[in-house]
Amino acid sequence: DDIVERYGRPSRTSEQQRQNYVAALFTLRSASWELPTGVTIVALEEFTPLLPVAKATFFAPGEAKKSARANGLD
Repeated sequence: DDIVERYGRPSRTSEQQRQNYVAALFTLRSASWELPTGVTIVALEEFTPLLPVAKATFFAPGEAKKSARANGLD
């Protein structure tokens, strides 16, 4: 919520369902912002064995696409 307050609505969002080993279901969300400066912010929830955790990554101009390509996400 702090990121939305500071940078506004995200450019893209997505959700994925994940289940842990005790059969609890979680909806993991991700969002990205493309700022006028060329900086890209990616915020996502990742799955750990018990609970999801959230993290945000700030990419310098052009680096988000390189990272996506390197991870097979483009």
